[in-house]
Amino acid sequence: MSVVPLLALLPLLAPGADSHVVEFGDTLIAVGRIAACIGIVVVAGRYLLNPFLALLASTGAREVMTAAALLVVLGAAALMQFAGMSMALGAFLAGVMLAGSNYRHELEADIEPFRGLLLALFFMGVGMSIDMGVVMARLGLIVAAAIVITLLKAGIVAALFRATCPNRGDGARAGSVLTAAGEFSFVLIPFGVSLGAMGTQEGNLFAAIAAVTMMIGPPFATLSDMALARWLRVRLPEPDDLDEVRGSALLIGFGRFGQLVSQCLLAESVEAIILDNDPEMIKSAGRFGFKVYYGDGLRLDVLRAAISGADVRLIAVCVDDRLAATRIVELAQAEFPDVKLYVRSFDRRHSLELLAKGVDYEVRETFESALEFGRAALEALGLTPETRARRQGLRAQARPSSASASSRSKASPPAAN
Repeated sequence: MSVVPLLALLPLLAPGADSHVVEFGDTLIAVGRIAACIGIVVVAGRYLLNPFLALLASTGAREVMTAAALLVVLGAAALMQFAGMSMALGAFLAGVMLAGSNYRHELEADIEPFRGLLLALFFMGVGMSIDMGVVMARLGLIVAAAIVITLLKAGIVAALFRATCPNRGDGARAGSVLTAAGEFSFVLIPFGVSLGAMGTQEGNLFAAIAAVTMMIGPPFATLSDMALARWLRVRLPEPDDLDEVRGSALLIGFGRFGQLVSQCLLAESVEAIILDNDPEMIKSAGRFGFKVYYGDGLRLDVLRAAISGADVRLIAVCVDDRLAATRIVELAQAEFPDVKLYVRSFDRRHSLELLAKGVDYEVRETFESALEFGRAALEALGLTPETRARRQGLRAQARPSSASASSRSKASPPAAN
């Protein structure tokens, strides 16, 4: 977010920005125009973006969603240019709005092929724009400046993390991986050159320094981690409470079954990433305070986008579709073998199929409720406490393990339920 004020301040640093007296009324008009345009982007992203994407998602056309995301970015960039600001600022604001929408994972999966290609072209363009004559003439200065920036950033980040992280070595480890100047420097530097805030040679020099910091960043992080492990004997912290719930869960399907599961997770403050492919369900859930993202669990790229960057330790498949649940299980087992799989099964045959695939847990949504219903009916007919305790013991034995679940399924009536 620090890029936003930097993009806004660069025009003020350009030569001639204070060389002439500007009327106070003109200044107020310019400031008001900028504030109004930023307000339009924020308000549109907050109140109009989700309904707009929901309308497009109802068509089922992935290409339309991708085109809509590009249209939003280009529109925000053009609006910022009209206000007299940088187009990069508008594109950045649009990206923030899209990242906060309910359709972020679907959009991220759709633009993933373009992102890698465009990012490669961006860095190729940066490298081609650097004047190698300037680099060779001041190679020693560039390398020395890159090393100083790397060490300085590592020290500052380590000090900041040390003040907030109780575990020894976390600050040093964080500082070792956050040393590069960052890709936004390649946006700020050309923008400053175009405004005249720096000369072309200075721009080439700064761009080369930023590029070198990104080159030496990965080996510096690797060496730092090896040094921490060898000399400081840094170990991962052990959990203090073995019963503490850790990590997050990815819940696929927000129907009547998935809603109850999500309430159990949220009641224990477990972070749950919820996916559903019904725009109307997402809209309804939003009215009750649930954050549900649009996404098709049958798409591997959507699953990757949802899990990336999150400590997901469990995938709860709660879709009301036998074939879809089986396909999601196959995708998750192939791509995320270390993540536990808890699956809602459709009927007895589906339960046996899931057990054969080796899921960690499966249950028919009607099984537990039917047992509870039967127990209540028996109590109404005069069930004794001894018999009730025996029924509860049988129910507890049928719940957790795959072996007991398999025998439970085999003992069930042959009719599907």
